[in-house]
Amino acid sequence: MMAIRNLHPEELPLLDSFLYEAIFIPEGVSAPPRSIIESEDLQVYVRDFGRRPDDRCLVAEVDGKVVGIVWTRIMDDYGQVSQFVQKANYALRMYEKAGFWTVADRGEEMLMICKL
Repeated sequence: MMAIRNLHPEELPLLDSFLYEAIFIPEGVSAPPRSIIESEDLQVYVRDFGRRPDDRCLVAEVDGKVVGIVWTRIMDDYGQVSQFVQKANYALRMYEKAGFWTVADRGEEMLMICKL
C-alpha cells in the first residue's frame, strides 16, 4: 500500500539521507564522502528543519517503508528558486523547460534560478 503523508518528527534524520542521495554523481566519478552533507552549503536546506513556520515535508511510503521525501523551506533568496546543477546532469534540460536559467557558470556546475 502506498501513502503520502507528513514527515514525523522522529524521521528528521531521513532528510540528511535523502539530501545525500540527491547529489548528482556523473558517470565514472566516485561518490563524495557522506560527510559532504555537513557543509554549510548543504546544511542550509535541512538544519533545524521543522522549526521555521514555512518548513514543509511530505513522505512517500510503500508498505510502511519510506521511499521518497520532498521538502521545501522558505529562504531569504529574493523571490526565486535557485539550485546548483552539474552540467552532466540529465535533469539540466528539464530544469530549463521548467523555467530555470543559468546565472553563473562554475566549471562543472551551473547556478540556475527561476523567478517566482
